[in-house]
Amino acid sequence: MSIAYSKQPIVRATASGATRAALIDSLAGILTSAGWTAETIATGKRMMCTSPQGLQAKLWLQDLGEAMVSIYGPAVSLRMSCADLSHSTATHKLMAGRDYDVIAGRCQAFVAMPDVSSQVASDGYWGHHFACGVPWLPETPTGDCTGRLSTDVGAAWWLSSSGLHSFRNGYQHEYSNWAGYWSTDGLAVRGAVSLSAHLQARVKSLMNDPYSTPPQVVYGNGDPMYLDPLIAWGTPGESGPPKIRGQIWDAVWPSLPLDLGETFQLDEVDETTGQPFQATFENWTYSHEAGRIPPTWLGCLCLALPGTGGSEGNYAY
Repeated sequence: MSIAYSKQPIVRATASGATRAALIDSLAGILTSAGWTAETIATGKRMMCTSPQGLQAKLWLQDLGEAMVSIYGPAVSLRMSCADLSHSTATHKLMAGRDYDVIAGRCQAFVAMPDVSSQVASDGYWGHHFACGVPWLPETPTGDCTGRLSTDVGAAWWLSSSGLHSFRNGYQHEYSNWAGYWSTDGLAVRGAVSLSAHLQARVKSLMNDPYSTPPQVVYGNGDPMYLDPLIAWGTPGESGPPKIRGQIWDAVWPSLPLDLGETFQLDEVDETTGQPFQATFENWTYSHEAGRIPPTWLGCLCLALPGTGGSEGNYAY
Protein backbone atom coordinates (compact mmCIF):
# COMPACT_ATOMS: atom_id res chain seq x y z
CA MET A 1 0.00 0.00 0.00
CA SER A 2 1.02 3.65 -0.31
CA ILE A 3 -0.37 7.08 0.44
CA ALA A 4 -4.12 6.93 -0.17
CA TYR A 5 -5.10 10.24 -1.74
CA SER A 6 -8.84 10.81 -1.73
CA LYS A 7 -8.69 13.56 -4.37
CA GLN A 8 -11.51 15.18 -2.41
CA PRO A 9 -11.67 18.60 -0.69
CA ILE A 10 -9.67 18.95 2.53
CA VAL A 11 -10.59 21.65 5.03
CA ARG A 12 -8.28 23.23 7.63
CA ALA A 13 -10.37 25.35 10.01
CA THR A 14 -11.02 26.39 13.62
CA ALA A 15 -14.10 25.17 15.48
CA SER A 16 -15.29 27.19 18.45
CA GLY A 17 -18.32 27.43 20.67
CA ALA A 18 -18.94 28.85 24.12
CA THR A 19 -21.75 26.36 24.59
CA ARG A 20 -22.26 22.72 23.65
CA ALA A 21 -24.82 23.65 21.01
CA ALA A 22 -22.56 26.29 19.47
CA LEU A 23 -19.62 23.87 19.30
CA ILE A 24 -21.81 21.24 17.63
CA ASP A 25 -22.92 23.77 15.01
CA SER A 26 -19.34 24.88 14.39
CA LEU A 27 -18.05 21.33 13.94
CA ALA A 28 -21.01 20.37 11.76
CA GLY A 29 -20.41 23.38 9.51
CA ILE A 30 -16.76 22.47 8.99
CA LEU A 31 -17.53 18.82 8.27
CA THR A 32 -20.26 19.83 5.83
CA SER A 33 -17.78 22.00 3.93
CA ALA A 34 -15.50 18.94 3.71
CA GLY A 35 -18.23 16.86 2.09
CA TRP A 36 -20.02 15.26 5.05
CA THR A 37 -23.81 15.32 5.07
CA ALA A 38 -25.70 16.60 8.11
CA GLU A 39 -28.89 15.35 9.70
CA THR A 40 -30.51 17.34 12.51
CA ILE A 41 -31.65 15.25 15.47
CA ALA A 42 -33.24 16.28 18.75
CA THR A 43 -29.94 16.41 20.62
CA GLY A 44 -27.67 17.81 17.90
CA LYS A 45 -26.32 16.63 14.56
CA ARG A 46 -25.66 13.28 12.94
CA MET A 47 -22.93 13.62 10.33
CA MET A 48 -22.29 11.03 7.63
CA CYS A 49 -18.98 10.58 5.83
CA THR A 50 -18.59 8.70 2.56
CA SER A 51 -15.24 7.56 1.25
CA PRO A 52 -14.34 7.61 -2.46
CA GLN A 53 -14.70 3.83 -2.25
CA GLY A 54 -18.28 4.09 -1.03
CA LEU A 55 -17.80 3.12 2.64
CA GLN A 56 -19.96 5.16 5.02
CA ALA A 57 -20.21 5.87 8.73
CA LYS A 58 -21.93 8.39 10.98
CA LEU A 59 -20.55 10.67 13.68
CA TRP A 60 -23.04 11.72 16.37
CA LEU A 61 -22.49 15.21 17.83
CA GLN A 62 -24.89 15.54 20.74
CA ASP A 63 -25.76 17.91 23.56
CA LEU A 64 -26.75 15.58 26.38
CA GLY A 65 -27.08 18.37 28.92
CA GLU A 66 -25.96 17.89 32.48
CA ALA A 67 -25.13 14.26 31.83
CA MET A 68 -21.96 15.50 30.11
CA VAL A 69 -20.80 17.91 32.82
CA SER A 70 -17.86 17.00 35.03
CA ILE A 71 -15.27 18.83 37.10
CA TYR A 72 -13.75 19.92 33.78
CA GLY A 73 -16.92 21.63 32.58
CA PRO A 74 -19.58 20.96 29.91
CA ALA A 75 -18.78 18.70 26.98
CA VAL A 76 -20.20 17.55 23.67
CA SER A 77 -20.99 13.85 23.33
CA LEU A 78 -19.30 12.02 20.44
CA ARG A 79 -19.89 8.56 19.07
CA MET A 80 -19.42 6.77 15.78
CA SER A 81 -21.84 4.32 14.20
CA CYS A 82 -22.56 2.34 11.07
CA ALA A 83 -24.53 4.25 8.45
CA ASP A 84 -27.55 2.06 9.17
CA LEU A 85 -27.11 2.71 12.93
CA SER A 86 -26.73 -1.01 13.59
CA HIS A 87 -23.51 -0.70 15.64
CA SER A 88 -22.03 2.24 17.51
CA THR A 89 -19.29 3.18 19.96
CA ALA A 90 -19.63 4.20 23.56
CA THR A 91 -19.84 7.90 24.33
CA HIS A 92 -16.68 9.99 24.01
CA LYS A 93 -16.33 13.62 25.05
CA LEU A 94 -15.09 16.97 23.72
CA MET A 95 -15.00 19.96 26.05
CA ALA A 96 -17.09 22.99 25.13
CA GLY A 97 -15.98 26.59 25.56
CA ARG A 98 -12.67 26.09 23.73
CA ASP A 99 -11.28 26.46 20.22
CA TYR A 100 -10.19 23.44 18.21
CA ASP A 101 -8.03 22.91 15.16
CA VAL A 102 -9.78 20.79 12.56
CA ILE A 103 -8.40 18.99 9.51
CA ALA A 104 -11.23 17.20 7.75
CA GLY A 105 -11.81 15.44 4.48
CA ARG A 106 -14.78 13.73 2.97
CA CYS A 107 -14.09 10.48 4.84
CA GLN A 108 -12.34 11.47 8.10
CA ALA A 109 -11.91 14.25 10.65
CA PHE A 110 -9.18 15.22 13.12
CA VAL A 111 -10.08 17.66 15.92
CA ALA A 112 -7.78 18.89 18.70
CA MET A 113 -7.01 21.86 20.93
CA PRO A 114 -4.30 24.00 19.30
CA ASP A 115 -0.74 23.56 20.57
CA VAL A 116 -1.82 21.37 23.48
CA SER A 117 -1.40 17.70 24.22
CA SER A 118 -3.73 16.26 26.84
CA GLN A 119 -0.67 14.76 28.53
CA VAL A 120 0.43 18.23 29.56
CA ALA A 121 -2.93 20.01 29.79
CA SER A 122 -3.55 21.32 33.29
CA ASP A 123 -6.96 19.67 33.61
CA GLY A 124 -5.98 16.11 32.81
CA TYR A 125 -6.57 13.59 30.08
CA TRP A 126 -10.15 14.51 29.27
CA GLY A 127 -11.96 15.67 26.16
CA HIS A 128 -9.24 17.56 24.30
CA HIS A 129 -9.23 15.83 20.93
CA PHE A 130 -10.69 13.10 18.77
CA ALA A 131 -10.32 11.65 15.30
CA CYS A 132 -12.61 9.41 13.28
CA GLY A 133 -13.27 8.15 9.78
CA VAL A 134 -13.55 5.26 7.38
CA PRO A 135 -10.38 3.61 6.07
CA TRP A 136 -8.97 3.14 2.61
CA LEU A 137 -9.12 -0.53 1.62
CA PRO A 138 -7.06 -2.26 -1.08
CA GLU A 139 -8.86 -3.69 -4.07
CA THR A 140 -7.04 -6.98 -3.53
CA PRO A 141 -5.47 -7.91 -0.18
CA THR A 142 -1.82 -8.94 -0.22
CA GLY A 143 0.52 -10.26 2.43
CA ASP A 144 -0.83 -9.78 5.95
CA CYS A 145 -3.54 -7.36 4.89
CA THR A 146 -6.90 -9.02 5.47
CA GLY A 147 -9.10 -6.20 4.23
CA ARG A 148 -10.38 -5.79 0.71
CA LEU A 149 -12.80 -3.54 -1.05
CA SER A 150 -15.65 -5.78 -2.16
CA THR A 151 -19.27 -6.46 -1.42
CA ASP A 152 -18.44 -8.60 1.62
CA VAL A 153 -17.25 -5.56 3.58
CA GLY A 154 -20.45 -4.24 5.08
CA ALA A 155 -18.89 -1.50 7.18
CA ALA A 156 -15.50 -0.32 8.40
CA TRP A 157 -14.86 2.73 10.56
CA TRP A 158 -12.66 3.88 13.45
CA LEU A 159 -12.55 6.49 16.23
CA SER A 160 -9.70 7.66 18.47
CA SER A 161 -10.37 9.95 21.43
CA SER A 162 -8.52 11.75 24.22
CA GLY A 163 -6.12 9.85 26.39
CA LEU A 164 -2.47 9.10 26.86
CA HIS A 165 -2.34 7.00 23.70
CA SER A 166 -3.71 8.49 20.52
CA PHE A 167 -2.64 10.08 17.27
CA ARG A 168 -2.39 13.44 19.03
CA ASN A 169 -0.27 12.23 21.92
CA GLY A 170 2.39 10.04 20.44
CA TYR A 171 3.60 6.59 19.69
CA GLN A 172 1.65 4.41 22.09
CA HIS A 173 -1.82 2.98 21.75
CA GLU A 174 -4.51 1.84 24.14
CA TYR A 175 -7.74 0.07 23.29
CA SER A 176 -9.76 2.12 25.78
CA ASN A 177 -9.19 5.20 23.60
CA TRP A 178 -9.92 3.45 20.32
CA ALA A 179 -13.17 2.18 18.90
CA GLY A 180 -14.03 0.69 15.58
CA TYR A 181 -16.14 -1.70 13.60
CA TRP A 182 -15.25 -4.10 10.83
CA SER A 183 -17.79 -6.34 9.10
CA THR A 184 -16.87 -8.90 6.46
CA ASP A 185 -18.11 -12.36 5.52
CA GLY A 186 -20.78 -12.00 8.16
CA LEU A 187 -18.19 -11.48 10.90
CA ALA A 188 -18.35 -8.32 12.98
CA VAL A 189 -15.11 -7.37 14.71
CA ARG A 190 -15.01 -4.55 17.22
CA GLY A 191 -11.93 -2.79 18.45
CA ALA A 192 -9.52 -0.77 16.34
CA VAL A 193 -5.94 0.35 16.70
CA SER A 194 -3.47 2.33 14.64
CA LEU A 195 -1.01 -0.32 13.57
CA SER A 196 1.73 2.27 13.07
CA ALA A 197 1.30 3.40 16.67
CA HIS A 198 0.99 -0.22 17.81
CA LEU A 199 4.32 -1.14 16.23
CA GLN A 200 6.01 1.83 17.81
CA ALA A 201 4.62 0.91 21.22
CA ARG A 202 5.98 -2.60 20.73
CA VAL A 203 9.46 -1.24 20.00
CA LYS A 204 9.30 0.84 23.17
CA SER A 205 8.15 -2.10 25.29
CA LEU A 206 11.19 -4.13 24.20
CA MET A 207 13.63 -1.51 25.43
CA ASN A 208 15.38 -1.91 28.77
CA ASP A 209 14.63 1.67 29.80
CA PRO A 210 10.96 2.46 29.05
CA TYR A 211 11.57 6.19 29.48
CA SER A 212 14.51 6.54 27.15
CA THR A 213 14.17 7.95 23.67
CA PRO A 214 13.03 5.30 21.16
CA PRO A 215 15.46 4.65 18.32
CA GLN A 216 14.85 6.16 14.91
CA VAL A 217 14.15 3.89 11.97
CA VAL A 218 15.79 5.69 9.06
CA TYR A 219 17.82 5.00 5.95
CA GLY A 220 21.60 4.74 6.15
CA ASN A 221 22.06 8.39 5.12
CA GLY A 222 19.62 9.59 7.79
CA ASP A 223 16.65 10.16 5.50
CA PRO A 224 13.33 9.21 7.11
CA MET A 225 11.07 6.43 5.92
CA TYR A 226 7.57 7.48 4.91
CA LEU A 227 5.32 4.79 6.34
CA ASP A 228 1.65 4.04 5.80
CA PRO A 229 -0.66 5.00 8.70
CA LEU A 230 -2.27 1.57 8.90
CA ILE A 231 -5.44 0.67 10.76
CA ALA A 232 -5.98 -2.75 12.30
CA TRP A 233 -9.05 -4.35 13.84
CA GLY A 234 -8.98 -7.04 16.49
CA THR A 235 -8.86 -7.63 20.23
CA PRO A 236 -5.91 -7.82 22.62
CA GLY A 237 -4.29 -11.18 23.16
CA GLU A 238 -3.18 -14.06 21.02
CA SER A 239 -6.71 -15.31 20.37
CA GLY A 240 -7.68 -12.32 18.28
CA PRO A 241 -4.70 -10.08 17.50
CA PRO A 242 -5.23 -6.94 15.40
CA LYS A 243 -5.02 -7.62 11.68
CA ILE A 244 -4.30 -4.98 9.05
CA ARG A 245 -7.54 -3.91 7.40
CA GLY A 246 -6.63 -0.67 5.64
CA GLN A 247 -5.16 2.76 6.24
CA ILE A 248 -6.00 6.39 6.89
CA TRP A 249 -6.74 8.56 3.89
CA ASP A 250 -4.60 11.57 2.91
CA ALA A 251 -1.93 10.87 5.50
CA VAL A 252 1.64 9.60 5.93
CA TRP A 253 3.78 8.54 8.89
CA PRO A 254 7.39 9.80 8.48
CA SER A 255 9.97 8.25 10.80
CA LEU A 256 11.36 11.47 12.20
CA PRO A 257 10.55 13.88 15.04
CA LEU A 258 8.47 16.91 14.07
CA ASP A 259 7.07 19.86 15.96
CA LEU A 260 3.32 19.99 16.34
CA GLY A 261 1.93 21.78 13.29
CA GLU A 262 5.19 21.55 11.33
CA THR A 263 4.62 21.20 7.58
CA PHE A 264 6.59 19.65 4.75
CA GLN A 265 6.08 18.74 1.10
CA LEU A 266 6.48 15.55 -0.88
CA ASP A 267 6.97 15.49 -4.64
CA GLU A 268 4.46 13.03 -6.05
CA VAL A 269 3.21 11.73 -9.39
CA ASP A 270 -0.47 11.15 -10.08
CA GLU A 271 -0.72 7.54 -11.21
CA THR A 272 -3.87 8.27 -13.20
CA THR A 273 -2.62 11.24 -15.21
CA GLY A 274 1.14 10.84 -14.88
CA GLN A 275 1.36 14.50 -13.84
CA PRO A 276 3.65 15.57 -10.98
CA PHE A 277 2.22 17.42 -8.00
CA GLN A 278 3.32 18.55 -4.55
CA ALA A 279 1.57 17.19 -1.48
CA THR A 280 1.72 19.34 1.66
CA PHE A 281 1.40 17.65 5.06
CA GLU A 282 1.04 18.93 8.63
CA ASN A 283 2.26 17.03 11.68
CA TRP A 284 -0.71 16.18 13.91
CA THR A 285 1.26 14.36 16.63
CA TYR A 286 2.44 16.14 19.75
CA SER A 287 5.85 14.51 19.77
CA HIS A 288 7.95 16.59 22.15
CA GLU A 289 6.70 15.89 25.66
CA ALA A 290 9.05 17.72 28.00
CA GLY A 291 9.41 15.97 31.34
CA ARG A 292 6.60 13.45 30.80
CA ILE A 293 6.21 10.50 28.46
CA PRO A 294 9.34 10.45 26.23
CA PRO A 295 9.29 12.15 22.84
CA THR A 296 7.96 10.44 19.74
CA TRP A 297 11.08 9.88 17.66
CA LEU A 298 9.89 6.87 15.77
CA GLY A 299 7.28 8.69 13.75
CA CYS A 300 4.45 11.21 13.57
CA LEU A 301 1.06 11.15 11.88
CA CYS A 302 1.03 13.86 9.21
CA LEU A 303 -2.17 14.93 7.45
CA ALA A 304 -2.55 16.34 3.95
CA LEU A 305 -3.56 20.00 3.81
CA PRO A 306 -6.00 21.73 1.44
CA GLY A 307 -4.86 21.69 -2.17
CA THR A 308 -3.25 18.26 -2.00
CA GLY A 309 -4.41 15.82 -4.66
CA GLY A 310 -3.32 12.79 -6.61
CA SER A 311 -4.24 9.20 -7.20
CA GLU A 312 -4.60 6.47 -4.61
CA GLY A 313 -0.89 5.84 -4.31
CA ASN A 314 2.49 7.38 -4.99
CA TYR A 315 5.44 6.21 -7.03
CA ALA A 316 7.92 5.30 -4.28
CA TYR A 317 8.88 6.17 -0.76
